[in-house]
Amino acid sequence: MDDSKIDLRSGTLFPYQFQYFAILLSIFSLLLIIYNPIYIPLPLIPALLIFTGFYGFEIIPGKKEYRIFNSFLFIKKGQWKKYTFIEKIYITTSFETQKVYTRVTEGPTIRKKYFNAYMKFEDGNKVFLHSNKSKKALIKKLQKFSERLGMEITDYNE
Repeated sequence: MDDSKIDLRSGTLFPYQFQYFAILLSIFSLLLIIYNPIYIPLPLIPALLIFTGFYGFEIIPGKKEYRIFNSFLFIKKGQWKKYTFIEKIYITTSFETQKVYTRVTEGPTIRKKYFNAYMKFEDGNKVFLHSNKSKKALIKKLQKFSERLGMEITDYNE
């Protein structure tokens, strides 16, 4: 294990509806170049905050420190915590259910299966690492992370 940071981006802070809104704000700021350039920062700053907002996990194995962070404009904010050892990295499943109403009171229920990766420390703390609809894609994303930590990925799905 080395002293370098291992960074794992877990997901965006804003849902896709906000991402679409940020695209509209970006287009609007481009149109302001032509009409009134002084107002360009007004729509551009919120768009950049939405585009660059994500959360993740960072660990320094040599110092035995980790943090869960939120990032805006690529500036990470989060409290560093100490640990003695990592117990395991594991994958579990979860289901997301959504009721879609095609009429006023009727509609199908859509159920999606997600694979979630967590890291468990010796004190029982569990940290969310990443989620994906495909187990293969999730394992591929975690492969370098687990190799740098020198740990196996445990799968609790089968």
